[in-house]
Amino acid sequence: MKTICITILAVILYSCCYAHIQAIHGTEIPLCCGLDSSQYEYSGLAKWKNKVLLIPQYPDKWENALFAVDSIDIDKAITHTPANGTPYTRITISNLEDIRKQMKGTYQGFEGAVVIGNTIFFTLEFSEQTCYLLKGYIRESNGKTSIELQKPYAIEKLKDAYVNAGYESIGYLPGSKTLSVFFEKNSDTKQPSVLLVDTSFKKQPQQISFQQPMFFRLTDVAASGRNSFIGINHYYNDYHRRQKEYNYYVGSDNLQQAAAQMNGASPADSNYTAIVQLTQKGNRIEWTTKKFISFGDENWEGIVPFKKGFLMVVDEYPKDGSSRMRYFEWQE
Repeated sequence: MKTICITILAVILYSCCYAHIQAIHGTEIPLCCGLDSSQYEYSGLAKWKNKVLLIPQYPDKWENALFAVDSIDIDKAITHTPANGTPYTRITISNLEDIRKQMKGTYQGFEGAVVIGNTIFFTLEFSEQTCYLLKGYIRESNGKTSIELQKPYAIEKLKDAYVNAGYESIGYLPGSKTLSVFFEKNSDTKQPSVLLVDTSFKKQPQQISFQQPMFFRLTDVAASGRNSFIGINHYYNDYHRRQKEYNYYVGSDNLQQAAAQMNGASPADSNYTAIVQLTQKGNRIEWTTKKFISFGDENWEGIVPFKKGFLMVVDEYPKDGSSRMRYFEWQE
Protein backbone atom coordinates (compact mmCIF):
# COMPACT_ATOMS: atom_id res chain seq x y z
CA MET A 1 0.00 0.00 0.00
CA LYS A 2 2.88 2.37 0.85
CA THR A 3 4.44 1.77 -2.58
CA ILE A 4 1.13 2.52 -4.33
CA CYS A 5 0.72 5.80 -2.39
CA ILE A 6 4.25 6.90 -3.24
CA THR A 7 3.64 6.09 -6.92
CA ILE A 8 0.38 8.07 -6.98
CA LEU A 9 2.14 11.02 -5.31
CA ALA A 10 4.90 10.91 -7.91
CA VAL A 11 2.35 10.90 -10.72
CA ILE A 12 0.49 13.89 -9.24
CA LEU A 13 3.74 15.86 -8.87
CA TYR A 14 4.72 14.88 -12.41
CA SER A 15 1.40 16.17 -13.73
CA CYS A 16 2.13 19.71 -12.47
CA CYS A 17 4.55 20.11 -15.36
CA TYR A 18 1.69 19.67 -17.85
CA ALA A 19 -0.70 22.44 -16.84
CA HIS A 20 -0.74 24.08 -20.28
CA ILE A 21 -1.35 21.24 -22.72
CA GLN A 22 -2.83 22.57 -25.96
CA ALA A 23 -6.19 21.08 -26.83
CA ILE A 24 -8.15 21.37 -30.07
CA HIS A 25 -11.64 22.79 -29.70
CA GLY A 26 -14.55 21.57 -31.77
CA THR A 27 -17.60 23.25 -33.30
CA GLU A 28 -20.95 22.18 -31.90
CA ILE A 29 -23.37 20.61 -34.42
CA PRO A 30 -26.83 21.10 -32.86
CA LEU A 31 -29.40 18.43 -33.70
CA CYS A 32 -33.06 19.25 -34.03
CA CYS A 33 -36.15 17.83 -32.41
CA GLY A 34 -34.55 16.56 -29.20
CA LEU A 35 -32.08 14.27 -30.97
CA ASP A 36 -29.25 15.79 -28.93
CA SER A 37 -30.66 14.35 -25.70
CA SER A 38 -28.37 12.12 -23.64
CA GLN A 39 -31.18 9.56 -23.42
CA TYR A 40 -30.18 8.32 -26.90
CA GLU A 41 -26.79 7.25 -25.49
CA TYR A 42 -24.96 7.29 -28.83
CA SER A 43 -22.31 4.62 -29.05
CA GLY A 44 -20.95 5.16 -32.57
CA LEU A 45 -20.92 7.04 -35.85
CA ALA A 46 -20.73 5.73 -39.41
CA LYS A 47 -20.85 7.20 -42.93
CA TRP A 48 -23.22 6.02 -45.65
CA LYS A 49 -23.33 7.80 -49.01
CA ASN A 50 -23.57 11.50 -48.15
CA LYS A 51 -24.97 10.91 -44.67
CA VAL A 52 -23.56 10.52 -41.17
CA LEU A 53 -25.31 7.83 -39.11
CA LEU A 54 -25.80 8.23 -35.36
CA ILE A 55 -26.01 4.85 -33.63
CA PRO A 56 -27.96 4.73 -30.33
CA GLN A 57 -26.70 2.06 -27.96
CA TYR A 58 -30.23 0.68 -27.78
CA PRO A 59 -32.07 1.25 -31.09
CA ASP A 60 -34.87 -0.94 -29.73
CA LYS A 61 -35.75 1.91 -27.33
CA TRP A 62 -36.41 4.15 -30.33
CA GLU A 63 -38.61 1.94 -32.48
CA ASN A 64 -35.51 0.11 -33.80
CA ALA A 65 -34.12 3.27 -35.41
CA LEU A 66 -30.78 4.82 -36.31
CA PHE A 67 -30.58 8.49 -37.29
CA ALA A 68 -29.07 9.93 -40.49
CA VAL A 69 -27.86 13.53 -40.89
CA ASP A 70 -27.03 14.88 -44.34
CA SER A 71 -23.41 16.02 -44.80
CA ILE A 72 -24.63 19.21 -46.50
CA ASP A 73 -26.59 20.16 -43.38
CA ILE A 74 -23.61 19.39 -41.13
CA ASP A 75 -21.38 21.52 -43.38
CA LYS A 76 -23.83 24.42 -43.08
CA ALA A 77 -23.96 24.03 -39.29
CA ILE A 78 -20.18 24.30 -39.01
CA THR A 79 -20.23 27.87 -40.37
CA HIS A 80 -23.71 28.98 -39.32
CA THR A 81 -25.61 27.53 -36.35
CA PRO A 82 -29.13 26.57 -37.53
CA ALA A 83 -31.90 28.16 -35.48
CA ASN A 84 -33.87 24.90 -35.19
CA GLY A 85 -30.99 22.43 -35.17
CA THR A 86 -29.71 20.16 -37.92
CA PRO A 87 -32.46 18.00 -39.51
CA TYR A 88 -32.32 14.22 -39.69
CA THR A 89 -34.10 11.17 -41.07
CA ARG A 90 -34.78 7.79 -39.48
CA ILE A 91 -33.42 4.45 -40.66
CA THR A 92 -35.39 1.53 -39.27
CA ILE A 93 -33.93 -1.90 -38.50
CA SER A 94 -36.77 -4.05 -39.81
CA ASN A 95 -36.04 -7.35 -38.02
CA LEU A 96 -34.12 -6.43 -34.85
CA GLU A 97 -36.51 -8.24 -32.51
CA ASP A 98 -36.18 -11.53 -34.41
CA ILE A 99 -32.38 -11.26 -34.56
CA ARG A 100 -32.11 -10.49 -30.85
CA LYS A 101 -33.84 -13.78 -30.08
CA GLN A 102 -31.00 -15.61 -31.86
CA MET A 103 -28.34 -14.16 -29.52
CA LYS A 104 -27.73 -15.54 -26.04
CA GLY A 105 -26.72 -13.62 -22.94
CA THR A 106 -27.28 -10.26 -21.28
CA TYR A 107 -27.66 -7.72 -24.06
CA GLN A 108 -25.77 -4.45 -23.52
CA GLY A 109 -26.54 -2.82 -26.82
CA PHE A 110 -24.91 -1.71 -30.07
CA GLU A 111 -21.36 -0.32 -30.04
CA GLY A 112 -19.38 0.24 -33.27
CA ALA A 113 -20.59 0.43 -36.88
CA VAL A 114 -19.07 0.65 -40.35
CA VAL A 115 -20.66 0.77 -43.80
CA ILE A 116 -19.26 -0.81 -47.00
CA GLY A 117 -21.39 0.20 -49.98
CA ASN A 118 -24.95 -0.61 -48.88
CA THR A 119 -23.91 -3.16 -46.26
CA ILE A 120 -23.59 -2.13 -42.62
CA PHE A 121 -21.77 -4.04 -39.87
CA PHE A 122 -22.30 -3.61 -36.13
CA THR A 123 -20.59 -4.82 -32.97
CA LEU A 124 -22.90 -5.76 -30.09
CA GLU A 125 -21.87 -6.08 -26.46
CA PHE A 126 -23.02 -8.70 -23.97
CA SER A 127 -22.07 -9.19 -20.31
CA GLU A 128 -21.04 -12.78 -20.89
CA GLN A 129 -17.93 -14.03 -22.71
CA THR A 130 -19.64 -14.16 -26.12
CA CYS A 131 -20.35 -10.99 -28.09
CA TYR A 132 -21.75 -10.66 -31.62
CA LEU A 133 -21.24 -9.03 -35.00
CA LEU A 134 -24.22 -8.21 -37.18
CA LYS A 135 -24.38 -7.65 -40.93
CA GLY A 136 -27.28 -5.75 -42.45
CA TYR A 137 -28.36 -4.68 -45.92
CA ILE A 138 -29.48 -1.06 -46.34
CA ARG A 139 -32.52 -0.76 -48.58
CA GLU A 140 -34.31 2.31 -49.94
CA SER A 141 -37.96 2.16 -51.00
CA ASN A 142 -40.73 4.75 -51.38
CA GLY A 143 -38.67 7.48 -49.77
CA LYS A 144 -37.86 5.39 -46.67
CA THR A 145 -34.66 3.60 -45.65
CA SER A 146 -34.43 0.35 -43.69
CA ILE A 147 -31.85 -2.23 -42.63
CA GLU A 148 -32.42 -5.97 -42.85
CA LEU A 149 -30.10 -7.84 -40.49
CA GLN A 150 -28.60 -11.25 -41.22
CA LYS A 151 -27.74 -14.16 -38.90
CA PRO A 152 -25.58 -13.07 -35.89
CA TYR A 153 -21.87 -13.95 -35.89
CA ALA A 154 -20.48 -14.89 -32.45
CA ILE A 155 -17.04 -13.69 -31.28
CA GLU A 156 -15.31 -14.31 -27.96
CA LYS A 157 -14.09 -11.65 -25.54
CA LEU A 158 -10.55 -11.50 -24.23
CA LYS A 159 -9.72 -13.80 -21.35
CA ASP A 160 -10.77 -12.43 -17.92
CA ALA A 161 -12.54 -9.47 -19.54
CA TYR A 162 -14.34 -6.99 -17.33
CA VAL A 163 -18.12 -7.53 -17.45
CA ASN A 164 -18.71 -4.18 -19.14
CA ALA A 165 -15.90 -4.56 -21.71
CA GLY A 166 -16.36 -5.69 -25.29
CA TYR A 167 -15.56 -5.09 -28.94
CA GLU A 168 -16.26 -1.39 -28.98
CA SER A 169 -14.95 -0.49 -32.44
CA ILE A 170 -15.14 -1.79 -36.00
CA GLY A 171 -13.48 -0.49 -39.15
CA TYR A 172 -12.72 -1.46 -42.71
CA LEU A 173 -9.53 -0.72 -44.64
CA PRO A 174 -9.80 -0.27 -48.42
CA GLY A 175 -8.50 -3.32 -50.25
CA SER A 176 -8.27 -5.51 -47.14
CA LYS A 177 -11.60 -7.35 -47.57
CA THR A 178 -11.60 -7.83 -43.80
CA LEU A 179 -13.23 -6.01 -40.91
CA SER A 180 -10.90 -4.85 -38.13
CA VAL A 181 -12.75 -5.41 -34.84
CA PHE A 182 -11.09 -3.77 -31.81
CA PHE A 183 -11.55 -4.76 -28.17
CA GLU A 184 -11.75 -1.66 -25.98
CA LYS A 185 -8.85 -2.70 -23.71
CA ASN A 186 -5.48 -2.90 -25.48
CA SER A 187 -2.85 -2.59 -22.73
CA ASP A 188 -1.80 -6.26 -22.75
CA THR A 189 0.34 -6.78 -25.84
CA LYS A 190 0.62 -10.52 -25.15
CA GLN A 191 -3.10 -11.02 -25.65
CA PRO A 192 -4.52 -10.46 -29.17
CA SER A 193 -7.19 -7.76 -28.89
CA VAL A 194 -8.05 -7.20 -32.56
CA LEU A 195 -9.95 -9.56 -34.83
CA LEU A 196 -9.64 -9.50 -38.61
CA VAL A 197 -12.99 -10.82 -39.79
CA ASP A 198 -13.90 -11.78 -43.36
CA THR A 199 -16.94 -9.75 -44.49
CA SER A 200 -18.73 -12.94 -45.55
CA PHE A 201 -18.46 -14.29 -41.97
CA LYS A 202 -17.40 -17.64 -43.49
CA LYS A 203 -13.76 -17.78 -42.36
CA GLN A 204 -12.18 -18.06 -38.92
CA PRO A 205 -11.07 -14.62 -37.64
CA GLN A 206 -7.37 -13.82 -37.50
CA GLN A 207 -6.17 -12.47 -34.15
CA ILE A 208 -3.58 -9.68 -33.94
CA SER A 209 -2.06 -7.68 -31.07
CA PHE A 210 -0.95 -4.16 -30.25
CA GLN A 211 2.78 -3.53 -30.69
CA GLN A 212 2.90 -1.27 -27.59
CA PRO A 213 0.37 -0.97 -24.73
CA MET A 214 -2.54 1.45 -25.04
CA PHE A 215 -4.06 2.28 -21.68
CA PHE A 216 -7.69 3.28 -21.08
CA ARG A 217 -10.41 2.56 -23.63
CA LEU A 218 -10.46 2.61 -27.41
CA THR A 219 -14.05 3.71 -27.97
CA ASP A 220 -14.29 4.00 -31.78
CA VAL A 221 -12.23 3.89 -34.99
CA ALA A 222 -12.64 4.98 -38.60
CA ALA A 223 -10.43 4.35 -41.63
CA SER A 224 -8.11 7.28 -42.41
CA GLY A 225 -5.76 5.72 -44.98
CA ARG A 226 -4.98 2.53 -46.85
CA ASN A 227 -3.70 0.75 -43.72
CA SER A 228 -4.58 3.14 -40.88
CA PHE A 229 -7.42 4.29 -38.66
CA ILE A 230 -8.10 7.28 -36.47
CA GLY A 231 -9.53 6.35 -33.09
CA ILE A 232 -10.69 7.76 -29.76
CA ASN A 233 -8.53 6.92 -26.75
CA HIS A 234 -10.76 7.80 -23.83
CA TYR A 235 -10.65 7.56 -20.05
CA TYR A 236 -13.77 8.43 -18.06
CA ASN A 237 -12.62 8.74 -14.47
CA ASP A 238 -15.02 7.06 -12.09
CA TYR A 239 -12.22 5.90 -9.81
CA HIS A 240 -14.01 6.15 -6.47
CA ARG A 241 -17.25 4.48 -7.61
CA ARG A 242 -15.84 1.84 -9.95
CA GLN A 243 -12.49 0.74 -8.60
CA LYS A 244 -12.71 -2.70 -10.22
CA GLU A 245 -13.13 -1.08 -13.63
CA TYR A 246 -10.28 1.34 -12.88
CA ASN A 247 -8.00 -1.54 -11.93
CA TYR A 248 -8.94 -3.38 -15.14
CA TYR A 249 -8.09 -0.47 -17.45
CA VAL A 250 -5.21 1.07 -15.47
CA GLY A 251 -4.07 -0.86 -12.37
CA SER A 252 -1.70 0.38 -9.67
CA ASP A 253 1.32 -1.24 -11.34
CA ASN A 254 0.90 0.89 -14.47
CA LEU A 255 0.31 4.35 -13.02
CA GLN A 256 3.47 5.94 -14.37
CA GLN A 257 2.96 4.56 -17.88
CA ALA A 258 -0.70 5.57 -17.84
CA ALA A 259 0.18 9.07 -16.63
CA ALA A 260 2.73 9.44 -19.43
CA GLN A 261 0.00 8.54 -21.94
CA MET A 262 -2.22 11.23 -20.33
CA ASN A 263 0.45 13.90 -20.86
CA GLY A 264 1.35 13.64 -17.19
CA ALA A 265 -2.11 13.96 -15.61
CA SER A 266 -3.12 11.58 -12.83
CA PRO A 267 -5.48 8.70 -13.76
CA ALA A 268 -6.89 8.93 -10.23
CA ASP A 269 -7.85 12.60 -10.64
CA SER A 270 -8.57 13.36 -14.28
CA ASN A 271 -10.51 12.34 -17.37
CA TYR A 272 -8.74 12.17 -20.72
CA THR A 273 -9.56 12.10 -24.44
CA ALA A 274 -7.13 12.01 -27.36
CA ILE A 275 -7.19 11.12 -31.04
CA VAL A 276 -4.86 8.29 -31.96
CA GLN A 277 -3.65 6.90 -35.26
CA LEU A 278 -3.58 3.12 -35.51
CA THR A 279 -1.58 1.46 -38.28
CA GLN A 280 -2.16 -2.16 -39.22
CA LYS A 281 1.15 -3.85 -40.09
CA GLY A 282 0.96 -7.62 -40.59
CA ASN A 283 -0.07 -9.19 -37.31
CA ARG A 284 0.50 -6.04 -35.24
CA ILE A 285 -1.18 -2.70 -34.56
CA GLU A 286 1.13 0.26 -34.07
CA TRP A 287 -0.32 3.47 -32.68
CA THR A 288 0.56 7.02 -31.76
CA THR A 289 -1.29 9.93 -30.15
CA LYS A 290 -2.07 12.61 -32.77
CA LYS A 291 -4.27 15.19 -31.07
CA PHE A 292 -5.20 15.91 -27.47
CA ILE A 293 -8.89 16.77 -27.03
CA SER A 294 -9.43 17.50 -23.32
CA PHE A 295 -9.30 16.44 -19.69
CA GLY A 296 -13.09 16.93 -19.58
CA ASP A 297 -15.69 14.35 -18.59
CA GLU A 298 -17.40 14.08 -22.00
CA ASN A 299 -17.54 10.38 -22.86
CA TRP A 300 -16.70 10.45 -26.58
CA GLU A 301 -17.98 7.25 -28.23
CA GLY A 302 -18.11 7.81 -32.00
CA ILE A 303 -15.82 9.21 -34.71
CA VAL A 304 -15.88 9.61 -38.52
CA PRO A 305 -13.65 11.65 -40.86
CA PHE A 306 -15.34 14.79 -42.17
CA LYS A 307 -13.96 17.54 -44.43
CA LYS A 308 -10.57 18.63 -43.01
CA GLY A 309 -11.05 16.85 -39.70
CA PHE A 310 -13.56 14.57 -38.01
CA LEU A 311 -16.91 14.44 -36.24
CA MET A 312 -17.27 12.98 -32.75
CA VAL A 313 -20.32 12.26 -30.61
CA VAL A 314 -20.82 11.92 -26.84
CA ASP A 315 -22.96 9.21 -25.20
CA GLU A 316 -25.01 9.78 -22.04
CA TYR A 317 -22.09 11.20 -19.99
CA PRO A 318 -21.78 13.76 -18.55
CA LYS A 319 -25.27 13.57 -17.08
CA ASP A 320 -26.30 17.09 -18.10
CA GLY A 321 -29.13 16.04 -20.38
CA SER A 322 -27.38 16.66 -23.71
CA SER A 323 -25.46 14.46 -26.15
CA ARG A 324 -23.06 16.51 -28.24
CA MET A 325 -21.90 16.06 -31.80
CA ARG A 326 -18.89 18.20 -32.61
CA TYR A 327 -16.67 18.91 -35.61
CA PHE A 328 -12.91 19.09 -35.01
CA GLU A 329 -10.67 20.50 -37.72
CA TRP A 330 -7.36 18.69 -37.94
CA GLN A 331 -4.40 20.02 -39.86
CA GLU A 332 -1.02 18.32 -39.45
